[in-house]
Amino acid sequence: MSELKNCPFCGGKIEPDNYKDHEYVCKHCDLWGIDLKWWNTRPIEQALLESSKRSQQQRDDIFADLVKAQEALKECLTLIDNEGLSPRGNLRKKVAEAIQGEPG
Repeated sequence: MSELKNCPFCGGKIEPDNYKDHEYVCKHCDLWGIDLKWWNTRPIEQALLESSKRSQQQRDDIFADLVKAQEALKECLTLIDNEGLSPRGNLRKKVAEAIQGEPG
């Protein structure tokens, strides 16, 4: 038997019942008659966990994009400092190349 989750109503531990008319009981809130086939199946909880995983992946993707943008901006600043570019010169072209990841 797999490990049983805690009671969804009170969080109490589920234990074998001492009576013959039901299998398990929550000793804290007296939930009884637990059918072990469905006990660990909790669709709402599962949906929330999946949603949380998707949100974490989206957050990680956004963070990766921000890191790339930060690196591109650092490269732009380096170009400005090292090449003495002015706003009227090739600065726009160099910035666009750096952001797109093309060699400058």
